[in-house]
Amino acid sequence: MNLKRIYIGIIALSIIFSFFFLKDRIEIENNMKHYNFVLDLEEIVKLANDSGKSTEYWLSFFENQGVGFAALTEETIYSLKEAGKNFEARLASDYIKNPKEFLTLPEAIQKDINEKKIDQFDLILNFYDNQFYEYFRNGIVSRYEKSFFNIYEEENNPYIVLEGRYQDMIFSSEVRYLDVTGEGLYTSNEPVSSILFNIGIDYDMEKFKMIQDTGLSVVLRPINHVDYSQRIAENFIKQLATINPEQKFILFSGKSIAGYPAGTQALFEYMKEHEISPVMIENGEQRGHIVQNGLSSLTQNLNYDAIRAFTMWDFVRERVQQYNYTGAEEIENTLYRAITERNIRIIYFKPYLDGDYKYFTDEQEYEKTFHNLENRLGQHGIALGDPSPVSYTRVSRTKTFLMSLSVILLAIYLLRKLIKLDDLWIHIFTAIGVLMSAGIIFVAPDLAKKAFAFAAAVVFSSWAAYYFISMSTRIIGGNLNISKLLRMALSLVITSFAISLIGAYVSTAFLSESKYLLEMDIFRGVKLSQVVPIVFTVMIYLAYVYMKNEDTFVSIFKKMLMTNIRVFYVLIFAIIAYIGYIYISRTGHDSAVQPLEIEMILRNFFERNMLARPRTKEFLIAFPSMFIYLYTINKGYRFVPIVFAIGSAIGFASIINTFSHIRTPLYLSTIRSGYSLFLGLILGIIALLLADIILKLISKYMRRHHA
Repeated sequence: MNLKRIYIGIIALSIIFSFFFLKDRIEIENNMKHYNFVLDLEEIVKLANDSGKSTEYWLSFFENQGVGFAALTEETIYSLKEAGKNFEARLASDYIKNPKEFLTLPEAIQKDINEKKIDQFDLILNFYDNQFYEYFRNGIVSRYEKSFFNIYEEENNPYIVLEGRYQDMIFSSEVRYLDVTGEGLYTSNEPVSSILFNIGIDYDMEKFKMIQDTGLSVVLRPINHVDYSQRIAENFIKQLATINPEQKFILFSGKSIAGYPAGTQALFEYMKEHEISPVMIENGEQRGHIVQNGLSSLTQNLNYDAIRAFTMWDFVRERVQQYNYTGAEEIENTLYRAITERNIRIIYFKPYLDGDYKYFTDEQEYEKTFHNLENRLGQHGIALGDPSPVSYTRVSRTKTFLMSLSVILLAIYLLRKLIKLDDLWIHIFTAIGVLMSAGIIFVAPDLAKKAFAFAAAVVFSSWAAYYFISMSTRIIGGNLNISKLLRMALSLVITSFAISLIGAYVSTAFLSESKYLLEMDIFRGVKLSQVVPIVFTVMIYLAYVYMKNEDTFVSIFKKMLMTNIRVFYVLIFAIIAYIGYIYISRTGHDSAVQPLEIEMILRNFFERNMLARPRTKEFLIAFPSMFIYLYTINKGYRFVPIVFAIGSAIGFASIINTFSHIRTPLYLSTIRSGYSLFLGLILGIIALLLADIILKLISKYMRRHHA
């Protein structure tokens, strides 16, 4: 039997397997159709203070807009001081350094200081309200080991001393001391506070009741202390079970989850039994999540049954009257993108800021945001409700191997298009590739998935470039009329697009796992996967269009080095190099180059009038470049087409890059690519017709000039 046919059959089956293996991811995304808001209660209190209206009023107002939840974080020493509670909290060093202050302390505390049982890093609290003291003491006793605190009740004003450490200290900026000549003597940075001011004390049940009375559900947010994590986990579980048993997700506060490290197992068991999901808060760069110790392992143990959240950073809250908007439309756009494009299902909502950190109090603007957002998300089938978690899915070793076969074989045959390889070498390379693939998949499956996802992105976009350029050789200097040229252009562009789209599905299939949907891991090599197809496109162009029979890549390179280059060409290449820099810098999960304001306005226009925003580099650059490339090839040019071939390669790679953002639902990436193709075809036809008109005008001018 013809092995070539067998290879083609294997490639086809492998690609079909890739499509089939996407069904689990599609099912998960179809089930993630509910989102909601969690109000930051502390920020709502500040909004109430700025507006002159009560906190209850604003909680009820947002509940009427469809908000379902409000977060209640444990009170801390700092928050209780801010609330005006009648107590005093000072570092022991303040008393030790000041003899007069030291003498105001109870004799028992003075004695313990003198005996070094209390040192400068400890925190001394003095209470002047017995009812508040009982609340504070009960919170401390229920959460922390006895070794952490000492209670002194011998005198009228009760005291509590918390054990501090050097690593708990918060220092001021370093101060440098000089002598009269300006020479440095020594430096000093004194402790000015302690992280003990931010440990969790207890929940304020008056705030708890206030939230419930407005119709909102309470989300308890615990604060951890790693040295007493077992007790903290036990206490939090007890409070969930007794005062808030309906809570179905947890937004942890601080740098670690409640119970990390000693109480993590107890928390995991409770959350698993009661089907409670951890919440992973997206970081400010929109890449990954805020690091909280213990959260990743907890999420993995819960089979990735977690929810992605977006917190309204200050720079987001300040997006009022931006990009020619009169109100908070850009904040609405930001939330819309988070939910539709990044699998965000909880918005941790904070009031808008109206410059100089003043709170935005225009109720109509908030109403408009919530109303418009609900309507726009409805077009995607996404509605308000209990936030949808990500379900578990994983790409097995067997699936990875079956999908890898198409990538291996297509890569080998792609190599054959540049280097002469007989069938024997094809078989040898295939055997080596399959064996190596099996070995890597068995030994390092996660690495193999990333490697094949990257390889698929490069191989399929390069195949699209090969097909497009090799087919274009049929019309070199052919002088087809515009009608025939347009028909051929439409056929080649759509077919090349289809090759890249198939590659996008194959590439993303390798990484269609829960941890990628949650962005606990990401596609690697985004920028490189954009550059390699461009390099390959240039090589294909040189091999199939520019070279003569006797040429080699080396001889072509030498000719190019010795070619007299006009200043005009240097200018063109400089422009191309700059565009290339911008393109590569703007590609990937993060970017140092920000979009221009006019581009943001254009993006917003598309987002508000289409289900998905098409990628500008595709429909404005790539697809029109394909049409111009074919036009210049048809006219017999040899040098100019390579510029537009490079522009075309941007499209082949960008289509696959769209799907490399695994957090974005498949349907949205598909629709986005479809819009890009549709607009690109229209602009490409226009570009081709304009190029023909311009060239005719130039030719007419030149004939008159030489006549």
